[in-house]
Amino acid sequence: MAEDHDAEPNERSALADARRLVATAEAHERRVALREESARFLDERGEHEGAAHERREADLERDAARTAWDRARALQGPTQLTDAGLEIPIPTRDDFIENLEKVAPRPQPVEQEEPLSAQDGKLADDRG
Repeated sequence: MAEDHDAEPNERSALADARRLVATAEAHERRVALREESARFLDERGEHEGAAHERREADLERDAARTAWDRARALQGPTQLTDAGLEIPIPTRDDFIENLEKVAPRPQPVEQEEPLSAQDGKLADDRG
């Protein structure tokens, strides 16, 4: 039981780390767009050395974004995309079964009464 309590905060912290990494990756992608725009502007002005520098920086930002996305996906685990465009996690087999037992517990066996023929025999014995 203590393991369940320990696993839940770890899972929450992993998801929080994944959200942080997603935000970091998105920030890197915005910087990539800015660097590429800056490189185009410098090329138009004839400043090719500055444009080359901006492109190198954009490549470094792109690599950082890929790393952050990869780490976030690893922390989140496998996901699936819904028709509405939402990405939801795919539960592991153990998580699925545990949730299933919470939502739909196994039915308890019902104690069966004695068959009617046995009851009829008792009634006949009681009468005679």
